[in-house]
Amino acid sequence: MVVVSFDLRPQDELRIEVTPHSAVSLRLVSGSAEIFGYDLALSHWIKFPPDHKFAVKFFFSSFLLQVCFFYL
Repeated sequence: MVVVSFDLRPQDELRIEVTPHSAVSLRLVSGSAEIFGYDLALSHWIKFPPDHKFAVKFFFSSFLLQVCFFYL
């Protein structure tokens, strides 16, 4: 398991591609962001299974996002 923190600025977009042999969880620590038009709740882990592609869009202030990569 690897945990990476990203400090992002307004209008940044973080694109993540989950490989067939891994899974990803992420949580928004501060700020506001969305995935596919849905707002992310603060401090709530969201899990993505293998073979998914998505982008996290950030809007109004600087943000801290933690991403946890699991290798299956």
